[in-house]
This record gives sequence, C-alpha cells and structure tokens, in this order.
Amino acid sequence: MLHLELESAVGKVPHGADEEEAGEIDTFVLGPKALHAAEAYLLGLYQLYATVYLHKATRGAEKLFTELLVRVVEFARNDSVGKTGLSPNQPLIRFAKKPNDLKCLLALDDSVISGALSMMAGVKDPLISDFSMRLRDRNLFKCIDIRENLNQKIGFAGSEDSKICDHCTGFAKKVIAIRNEQHQIDALAGACKEVEKRLIEWQKEESYEIPQILLDKTDRSIYNPSDESKGPLEQIMMIPSDGNGKPVDVASISQVIKAIEPFQVFRVYFDKGDHKAKKRVDQIIEEEAKRCR
Repeated sequence: MLHLELESAVGKVPHGADEEEAGEIDTFVLGPKALHAAEAYLLGLYQLYATVYLHKATRGAEKLFTELLVRVVEFARNDSVGKTGLSPNQPLIRFAKKPNDLKCLLALDDSVISGALSMMAGVKDPLISDFSMRLRDRNLFKCIDIRENLNQKIGFAGSEDSKICDHCTGFAKKVIAIRNEQHQIDALAGACKEVEKRLIEWQKEESYEIPQILLDKTDRSIYNPSDESKGPLEQIMMIPSDGNGKPVDVASISQVIKAIEPFQVFRVYFDKGDHKAKKRVDQIIEEEAKRCR
C-alpha cells in the first residue's frame, strides 16, 4: 500500500454539468507531498495494461470466448439450444435468454463456464466445438502484433533529413528529430488503419465456417483529466504546493502524467497451422509498411 502524506483528506471541489456549476461537493483529495505516490500508482496501472489486462494471451482467450458466446446466444434465442450441447436450464443458456435478469448473471462463474466448455466441445457446429476445445485445452490462436511489426518496419533513421542535420545546430537537430518522430507516428496510424481495412475485406472474401482471423484493436488511457461536463469525482484531486489550498486535477501539475500516451493495441489472431492466413497477414503488413517508407 502506498504511504500518502496528506495535509487534508477531504476537500471541497466545484461540480456541475455542461459547463454549469451546481455548487461544491466534498471529495477525497491528496496533499502536495503525495504527488509522486499518485504518479507511481498511475505508472503501475500502465504496466498492468501490458502485462495483465491487455496481454496478448489474455486478449486472445477473450476474443475466442466472445465469438463463442455470440454463437451460443444466437442459438439460444432462436430456440436451437440443442445445437449448443447445453441443457435449457444451464446457467449460460438462462443468461442468454434473460441477459437483463440479475439472478441469471450472478449464476455465472468460472466453474459454470468451465463445465460448459466440455459439454459444447462435441457439438456439430464447428465454431462452438472448435473454440470450446481451444479454451478448455488452452490451445489459443497464434498472435501477430501488427502495430509493433509496422513500427519496426517504418523507420526514418536513415532519411535525408537525418543526413542533412549532421552539420546542424543542436536546436535544428531537435526540430528535425521531433518532425521525424511525428511523421513516424502519423505513418504508423495510417498504416494500421489500412491494414485493418484490408484484413476485414480479405476476411469477407473467405467463406469459412470459422473465422480465419480475429482482430484486436483498442487503446486505453490510464488517466482522463477532468472536464466540466464530467466533474471532479472520477479524477485524482490534489492540493497544490502554491499555498492557495484549492484542489486541482493531478494531471494539471504532473509532467509525468501528461507525458504518458494511451496504451494502444492492434493484433491479429489465427490458427497456428493456418499458413495461408499467416502468409496473407505478413504480406499485407509488408506492403503497407513499404508505402510509408
């Protein structure tokens, strides 16, 4: 647990909506000595995205389970429960038919899902059977990190700007470096967008009962600064060291928090034995990377 030295545990902050203040409200605030602890907390959260929440294996299992759940719900709502391998009273089927029923939701736990996987593994529907066995046996799809692959292939270290700036002043070199970095960021974003578009189009052209590829694209910000429409209760409020005693959003006084970019993920998953899918994915990545060089 972080040790926070607080000058005040409770402070009054303005709140409201749509740029209209509705008064002040009491909320938990940190003292100025807790700034580094707040930064450490958010940096730790950022690391958890890479190692836990958005880890490739975790997300790969989630993508398989999502596809499986969608198919089970589809059959359950079309009175085709028999195609799932589950009984009408199985908690997963009850939840599929009544997703807004809190009791049906609370009946779901790890043991229910684990037991359902074995029952669904032998059905005729190829997606339900295959994905159930994969989740049960932890035989997950292979992952290619598209964003990382493109980032490595799109480089500007040997660009003309870099050669020209060999005799430039330190300031000029910094300006050129910043320009090249922004160029690479923009190129990477554009390449990711084109790869996603082409993979979706290719997936539609294929007529397989089981998706050949599963795309995973998301971005997460570890901290969203306060704005007047949301108010201060979702943010970390601090008393600054300037002595005025008025709580402010920690993002307004921390250079560390300002510098942290959203954690971005763009991956593709496919059966490790599907050499056709891998070849196509590699080809599209290479072609789009070349366009940006």
